[in-house]
Amino acid sequence: MRKGKLYDFAGFRIDTEQRCLLRGEEIVSLTPKAFDTLAVLVRNPGKVMTKDVLLDEVWKDTFVEESTLAQNISTLRKTLSKYDLQTDFIVTIPRRGYRFVADVTETDADEEVLVVEKHSLTHIVAEQEHISDSRKGWPSAKWLVGISTAAAALVASIFAVSYLFSNPTQFESKFRQFRISTLFSGQDISNATVSTDGKYIAVLREEDDGDALFLRQITDGNEVALVRGNDLSISGVVFAPEGDGVYYSAYKRSDPFPKIGNLYKVPLLGGASRVIARDVDGPVTFSPDLKKLAFVRDKLDEMESVLILANPDGSSPRALASRPLWNGFSTSGVSWSPDGGRIAVTIMDREDREGPMKLATVDADTGEVSVLSGNDWLWIGKTAWLDDGSGIVVVAYGAKSPNLTDEVWFVSYPDGAARAVTRGLSGITGFGITRAGDTMIAGKNNRLTTRSYLDIENPDVSRVIAKSVSEDSLMPLGARWVGEDRIVYAKTQNGNADIWMMNLAGSENVQLTSEPTADYDPVVSQDGKRIVFRSNRNGRLTLWEMKMDGSNQREIVDSYYSSRASFPKDASKMYFSAVPLTEKFQVLFERDNDTGRIAQLTDFRSFRPAVSPDGKYILCFAVENGDTKFAPATPLRLTLFSVAEKKIVRQFERVPRRELPIIEWKHDNSGFFYVKKKRKTTYLDERGLDGETVKTIKRWEEGNVFQIALSEDGKRLFFEKGEDVVSVLKFENAGGV
Repeated sequence: MRKGKLYDFAGFRIDTEQRCLLRGEEIVSLTPKAFDTLAVLVRNPGKVMTKDVLLDEVWKDTFVEESTLAQNISTLRKTLSKYDLQTDFIVTIPRRGYRFVADVTETDADEEVLVVEKHSLTHIVAEQEHISDSRKGWPSAKWLVGISTAAAALVASIFAVSYLFSNPTQFESKFRQFRISTLFSGQDISNATVSTDGKYIAVLREEDDGDALFLRQITDGNEVALVRGNDLSISGVVFAPEGDGVYYSAYKRSDPFPKIGNLYKVPLLGGASRVIARDVDGPVTFSPDLKKLAFVRDKLDEMESVLILANPDGSSPRALASRPLWNGFSTSGVSWSPDGGRIAVTIMDREDREGPMKLATVDADTGEVSVLSGNDWLWIGKTAWLDDGSGIVVVAYGAKSPNLTDEVWFVSYPDGAARAVTRGLSGITGFGITRAGDTMIAGKNNRLTTRSYLDIENPDVSRVIAKSVSEDSLMPLGARWVGEDRIVYAKTQNGNADIWMMNLAGSENVQLTSEPTADYDPVVSQDGKRIVFRSNRNGRLTLWEMKMDGSNQREIVDSYYSSRASFPKDASKMYFSAVPLTEKFQVLFERDNDTGRIAQLTDFRSFRPAVSPDGKYILCFAVENGDTKFAPATPLRLTLFSVAEKKIVRQFERVPRRELPIIEWKHDNSGFFYVKKKRKTTYLDERGLDGETVKTIKRWEEGNVFQIALSEDGKRLFFEKGEDVVSVLKFENAGGV
């Protein structure tokens, strides 16, 4: 039974149950918060809705700046004006709020839930009857509602008959329409997956003494700890197909590098874990007859990536298929097809610079590898076959992602057609789908941040500039000072990463970019005349520049996977890292800003350069000893590189690959600021060029520092600090099939 309302105005229709906006037969794309804002206004036509009321309604229990509301209103105006240029539906009431001025007709929603073939960027949708675009000669509202009901019933009948005789596949029918609910949230959740019967969720949480694995019942929320306190780093959690336990791969955090994982099994309701197999680098999958398991093993000494078959107890392992390590199988996830004939895998194809990640299948008898989908994906995570074999569900993000985060996709088998299911619902952390294909579990990341600055001489005193909640963000998006009183920064809002500029009061927020792709990591040239930033507008991460007001945007470096740019004080050069055509990894580059000439500086893996103000040295992250071989197991170190001599001067301590420290040069070239987290405490240190800590400037006992930026006078430090909160979401298929 649908209990929502339909609101009709000027040819538009809002369906509150399905959370969509329609214009005739067309689905109008809106982000979740923009939709919520419009729904509040439309429910109160003619009334002045104050900013406080709108903020309370749309962002319940969350503090956001007024500019976020203003941006949502701007987005709504632009979207609605595409269909009706003559009407301003939302009127600003100065110093008070906003009023929705169109006539609105409210009716109860139809009871039918329709199977559909369309969905918007962010919302569940239902196919509706055509509504005329013309505002002339409109019939009465009652007559229109009657026609709407009849048309909806007719469409439902047609769909029902069609599906009755066509027997649609799960790929065709599942999650064309769905409902979303939040099961639980937490700051320490790193992964979640669901059992095939839909009764349990396995949840990973990060704790000080090791990752913890919990079993949670979906119906009542009861939770039991399966594994905790063992100095473990856990990955690859899957439910046992017999339903009697949970398999997980893990290694000891304290183990020396490179760390080798093992496969364990723990009873479903708790007990001692036992080792099943050694040297397992990710999740496992089981054959339908439960006679075999498969997993990926990276053989570092042999530079080979291997798909291994073994008995369920881990005995008698053998190689089914192998690839060179630099083009190897991903350890993120494997999945056995329901008929037992093929295993879904994800592979790296470094020769394809546009879309290096591929979804493929491996013949379970011969080991033949067949690429299934050539979508321009930069990353693919877990895979799961649909139970009828008609397709594979994957978590991935594409080369032109507007926010550089993940989405759930359905990929048909064997033709490889892909459709995004949760497009716009980014920040997926963990994933699972039930055998019947009716329930999915996924995690959504929300980053709650505070942008502030502190006085370096008096670091205990800091001033908050703005607080915000990013709808979907998994990475710092960059921020730099402009003069002494403004900050240029990037944030994800309304599903898009764009570059903004604000003053130190957090007001006068000006948006500088507005492309449908991601623009981020802004850097101000030292002459203060232009901003260089990263963008994926052409399907690759390249470097662009614009004037300080956002005009004259143009690409200046056509490369692959460019890093943030870095300038010395005289702005004569620009430094960045990228992957050249001759290498398999990022190296350092120098660009002459007068001629545009680009020269390669290193031939070993080195990235994220930060050049000293005098232009003599670069701080970067590089492989130990400047090894030029492609060796993923080689540790990374913070590295001091001489620009003139083009060689490593000094390498400091090893750094973790997943949590690289933050570095920022001092303006006098004598050293740098260094931010690193140890357990729950974050340290802001001043270090010399010998790597020794001169002093600890500040400690934060909780939260994470995502980025810092030193003011031009060298006296103040901008920092962005906050928490990542993961919500575990339940997606229920509502297609009726």
